[in-house]
Amino acid sequence: MPGIVVSVLLTTPLAILLGYLTGKLFNRTKGQEMITGLILGFFSNGIYQLIFLILLGSVIPFSNETLVLSSGVGLRTTVDLAGGLRYAIDDVWKLPFTIAAILFGAGVIAHGVYRYMKGIPAMDQAPRKTRYLLSAATGVALIVWSFYVRGTTSIINMITVPMLTAILIGLMCVFTTWFARTKLGQDFRTVGQDQHIASVSGIHSDKTRLIAMILSTTFASWGHLIFLQNLGTFSTYGSHEQIGFYSVAALLIGGASVTNAKISHALLGTFLFHTLFIVSPLAGRNIFGDAQLGEYFRVFVAYGVIGVSLVMHAWKKQIEGRRRLSQ
Repeated sequence: MPGIVVSVLLTTPLAILLGYLTGKLFNRTKGQEMITGLILGFFSNGIYQLIFLILLGSVIPFSNETLVLSSGVGLRTTVDLAGGLRYAIDDVWKLPFTIAAILFGAGVIAHGVYRYMKGIPAMDQAPRKTRYLLSAATGVALIVWSFYVRGTTSIINMITVPMLTAILIGLMCVFTTWFARTKLGQDFRTVGQDQHIASVSGIHSDKTRLIAMILSTTFASWGHLIFLQNLGTFSTYGSHEQIGFYSVAALLIGGASVTNAKISHALLGTFLFHTLFIVSPLAGRNIFGDAQLGEYFRVFVAYGVIGVSLVMHAWKKQIEGRRRLSQ
């Protein structure tokens, strides 16, 4: 646990600084943020590799035999986090999957009943009322299923859930929901939709974008630490790219778009994306006789979803631009 605390203390100031610099750059390249971010990523990756692959051990003194290459220059490609960061959060508190499912189901029931009783729905709120009832019914079904599985010899009974990690994710979801209702959160939404309207409304667009970028990089750094401690190994020259790809792919697979992303999209996309990792090798082995073909299919689907989403976003913006010109 001390390792994760030290990691957070080290990464947070760096994330704030890099978020500030990135936000300042984006404010100077309005309308071209996507290509600017892409080129900035390549540039930053080059600097990162220059420091840790060339300068470390030659210009920068470094003599840790566990981390440095046999030549004495540069870090190893893969670093084992066992005995340090590995499972630093996950091992704090674990529960059997069925127990965790029962607790989650109880929470879903409580939330559904509370929201149903809190807002006495009028006629126009009937769909929302039905949604809360379905939520509570889903919680009941989950609890019944969990009790049934506990009485069997299913392999599910051997699965454990890291509760502290789940609580941290839940707290981030609650914080995001609360923050979206604050004035700054509404400013984020307005600036993201139309900067001209935001400026007319008296919102300082550049400052708002800068704050959003700082928060984004800070939360991303924390998420990366949680990802690494769960993975247990650190890919020195590719980990920072993997986490970004997984995050974007999970969001888009969950139903998000370039301009609209919700917590539900992130949670559903993460579930589906991890399911894809599990199912694709088995499908490749059973259908084609080779698990590697299933892995190729997974990569095709993941990248394909990202590509289709970006194409649809560009196509939608083009149509909206034509409509504005015609009006």
